[in-house]
Amino acid sequence: MKLLKDIFKSFKLYKDYIFCLMKVELNMRKRETFLGIFWKIILSLIVIIFMSMIFDKGFFKGSNYILYLFANYFLWVFINDTLGDSPKLFESYKNILQNNNIMPLVYIYKNILMNFYIYSYSFIILVCLIIYKSLININLIYSFLSIIIIFTNIYLISIITSHLQGKFSDIDSINRLVLLITFFFTPIIYSEDILPDKSQFILQLNPFYHFFKIYNTPILNLEITNQYFISWIVSLSFTAVMFVVANVIYKKFNNQITNLF
Repeated sequence: MKLLKDIFKSFKLYKDYIFCLMKVELNMRKRETFLGIFWKIILSLIVIIFMSMIFDKGFFKGSNYILYLFANYFLWVFINDTLGDSPKLFESYKNILQNNNIMPLVYIYKNILMNFYIYSYSFIILVCLIIYKSLININLIYSFLSIIIIFTNIYLISIITSHLQGKFSDIDSINRLVLLITFFFTPIIYSEDILPDKSQFILQLNPFYHFFKIYNTPILNLEITNQYFISWIVSLSFTAVMFVVANVIYKKFNNQITNLF
């Protein structure tokens, strides 16, 4: 398929340019504030600490709420920041795209890798928390694999929203609305077992529910049940659907990008 071919081709041809763009952005953030990207980590840590103190008893059943919150919240920040920026990516680089023969997928790579780089610092802290809580287990390999699945879906959704924004100007607003609704309908700051059965069923209609399920269950060292593997099947199926949709939209609009803005 054209999309799959161009995904690999764009990174192979422009990887140095992508990392150069990331370096420039990091330097700009350092000039703006002394701590640069670490302010995002610090602010998220403050939110997590206060939420763990206030909502520990009401939002979570168990003794590892701060670990649950830490793992989920930082992952959500990565997802939200990446997808939140995706609709306006091509517009931000329209002058370069119009005057140079550069594959637009390059800027999607730059956006997701930049946000993943920031997220990676929180991952180091998460590993330390897992070791401190003595929750090291073989099933953590599933969490690692789930990050690959989530990363892939975020890239595919970014392709969809970035290409549609040039044709439909409301995509950015719709995208932010969907992200807000998704945040509340995904067990990120609360655990699903505090909800009644009907509400839990509604949550399972949300693909992001399954993404977080396959991600945080091993981290909390919870039992791996059949429901867990069903979440894997749903996640992989959703990935396949997103690839098909992204491929259709990419083939239709990619050659028109420079004329859409």
